[in-house]
Amino acid sequence: MSETAGATLFRGCLMFVFTLFFVAIFSMVTGYIMYTQIGRSTTMAMPSFIGDSELVAIERINEAGLKLARLNPVRTTDHPEGIIIDQNPRPFTEVRRGRSVVLDIAESVEQTTVPDLKGIEERFALVTLGEEGLVQGKVARAFHPTQAVDSVITTYPPAGEEVPKGTSVDLLISRGPRPVAYVMPDLLARNEQEAREYLSQAGLLILPERKKVNRSSLVGKVIDQEPKPGKKLSPGEEVKLIIGAP
Repeated sequence: MSETAGATLFRGCLMFVFTLFFVAIFSMVTGYIMYTQIGRSTTMAMPSFIGDSELVAIERINEAGLKLARLNPVRTTDHPEGIIIDQNPRPFTEVRRGRSVVLDIAESVEQTTVPDLKGIEERFALVTLGEEGLVQGKVARAFHPTQAVDSVITTYPPAGEEVPKGTSVDLLISRGPRPVAYVMPDLLARNEQEAREYLSQAGLLILPERKKVNRSSLVGKVIDQEPKPGKKLSPGEEVKLIIGAP
């Protein structure tokens, strides 16, 4: 092969290599542009439908190429009825076109007033709550110096407060006045009359029993007692006194 033919062959090979290189670069650039353009056309920023009415939200969903999955009614007193109050996916997140959307829509709640139940017997209080569209909540009981047993001391929410129907109302019910407790005194060697007066004032039931004694100084005096001194007693409890007899 001559020098001229070899040089020509070399230049031809070089041109072929450069051509392949530029074709590869062109294909990569073209592919990237097509990929980004197609990707942009299949995704979008999720519009915000919060604050729209139901009809407006549905119309905008269709216009955006999205789908309405469902409407979730949410009972609330903070928003007008029929207004969209939340959505999923959240506004402005990137989503694919055709994505399904779930909307929370405000549902009005009828209001009522917590009745004044103070002093009312528990069973009648529950009837009154039902008439107002309210339900019994937690029930607690406590001693009260003036409220009768099983009557309402107070409620939560308190009487007069505006609440949605179906609200639970907690009740504090009276157990009546706190029982008076006495401590059994030491009555030994006291005369019978004095011991009787003391125990009668405490509302205790006296059970006297007489027992012969050898010492005249113990006649008519308390020589033993049951319960023993220091024990706590409630009104109506029995107290046994042993009285010395001649």
